[in-house]
Amino acid sequence: MIKNNYQANFSAGPSQIPFEVMDRFRKEIPEYYGQHISMFEQGHRTPKFQNILEEIKSTLSQFFCVPSTHEMIFIQGGARTQFGMLPLSFRHTAAPSYIVSGLWSQKAHEDALRVGQANLLWSGKERSYHSLPLESDIKIPADTAYIYLCSNETVNGNQLPKTFLRNSSNSIPVAVDASSDILSHKVDFDHVDFYYACAQKNAGISGMTVVIAKKAFLAKMNSKGLPEMMDYNNHVRDNSCLNTSPVVAIYFFKLMLDWLEERYGSIDRVEEANRQKADLIYSTLDRYQQHIEMKVDKTARSIVNVVFSFKDQKGDQHFLEEAEKIGWLGLKGHRSCGGIRVSMYNTQTIQVMESFNKFLDGYLSKL
Repeated sequence: MIKNNYQANFSAGPSQIPFEVMDRFRKEIPEYYGQHISMFEQGHRTPKFQNILEEIKSTLSQFFCVPSTHEMIFIQGGARTQFGMLPLSFRHTAAPSYIVSGLWSQKAHEDALRVGQANLLWSGKERSYHSLPLESDIKIPADTAYIYLCSNETVNGNQLPKTFLRNSSNSIPVAVDASSDILSHKVDFDHVDFYYACAQKNAGISGMTVVIAKKAFLAKMNSKGLPEMMDYNNHVRDNSCLNTSPVVAIYFFKLMLDWLEERYGSIDRVEEANRQKADLIYSTLDRYQQHIEMKVDKTARSIVNVVFSFKDQKGDQHFLEEAEKIGWLGLKGHRSCGGIRVSMYNTQTIQVMESFNKFLDGYLSKL
């Protein structure tokens, strides 16, 4: 069913917001819980907002299975701020080590080099990030501060297995940029020491970054000489209120968590739905490889961002125009590589993807 004159927004971010969440936001934003002031005016140190923070932590603990060994903070600056903020916290220790599997982990490694030393464990750049490493490819220095990876690369459409490095990190801390696949599958936090994500893809609107970090990992950080805002432990100490918090973005994150919990009941069911959506689209594309190219290795394919292009030079643009006519928006690939990108974040339900797949199959069958 078309609402607001479109069927789905497949943009890689900011992404589509569920209509149920938008309706709730519209109703609550002018006067939050009878306070006679809007959420836009809500003070970050008020009891109401502090309750929101605690409700979010409780939901993440239960729904996302975050253990008590980890702290949770909600800060500004976007995911890219973490590219420099994290290595800054270890600039007086051993160098961190990076696995570069796409554009975003490449940029994170470049920022780490601006801060100090940073090892490059593996890079897929020579193959245009169409493949991913095997665990046996990764040789980890014993004195590494942490191993850094991006779990899902939105631009390139590849995704590391969720068990990657589980058996070979040898107790060395693992840091994960999960900006595009947070809350899309279950995470084993026993094997993840630092986990962060911007909210505007799978979990709300821009303006807030979620950081989930082991207390033991935070204790290893060295804040000497850092500005106060660059110290993660200060944000933990002040319960994400070191400065004026991004109140509305955090509130929206809570609405998204509530929607996910009400719709799916468990993170396992969210993952099941996401894999079902991905299988549906990939199976259709695989049948028409005489017309399209999917350059990412099958074993590296993302269940979140499906990337492909037409072999006919004019094919991409024509497909985008035909899709937009009937309300399928945001399908244009990243400016660095072009093509088509179908971002199937949590808000894209199986019903929406079945409808889109019908359009996709019909379009390709006529070529």
